[in-house]
Amino acid sequence: MRLRPVEVRGHAGFGDGLRSRGPSPMSRSATSTAWTSGKTCRRTGAASAICGSSARHCARCMQGARRERTMRERTMIEYSNDLDGLDARELEGFLAHWDFTPPEGTLLTMLKQSTAVILARDRASSKICGYVAALSDGVACGYVSALEVRPEFRGRGIGTALLSRMTDRLDVFGVYLSCAPSMLEFYRSRGFSSVTALCKRRNT
Repeated sequence: MRLRPVEVRGHAGFGDGLRSRGPSPMSRSATSTAWTSGKTCRRTGAASAICGSSARHCARCMQGARRERTMRERTMIEYSNDLDGLDARELEGFLAHWDFTPPEGTLLTMLKQSTAVILARDRASSKICGYVAALSDGVACGYVSALEVRPEFRGRGIGTALLSRMTDRLDVFGVYLSCAPSMLEFYRSRGFSSVTALCKRRNT
């Protein structure tokens, strides 16, 4: 098969097919050369770029497919505040980030005694994949006491959905929370800002 060069803007580099990150302020005028078979992508009609001898869909097609996959994954998650019938065994594996091992059934007790709880459940497996719990006076303040998503379900927007649903449900003047330093950017990017706070913890 005879190949012809095409110019690709915002090209991120060759590897397993063509991947484009799109133009950035530093590289809007930058171009690079990819090779195409002259055929068009079935999804978008754009030229299908190939690397070596392995044909790949165009970058626009790949990005669209990723967006569609993410949307499908999100629709497979259902959210509920119903704790009826919830068993402690369904919550096994959570709280692993604590610096001590809590007694069995701790999370279930936490959820039942919280002001508000939202569970995220995977439709396909019926597995609890995440939860958020909060305490509130119903007027001035609400405190998000716990938010967690199982590792295998992360990166699908579940944590963001839980947080958004809970802040809407609390409907108070201020929603507060505490988090590990590694999670600061997650909360800041979702509208939270740093404030001065104090705490007194019991380690066991």
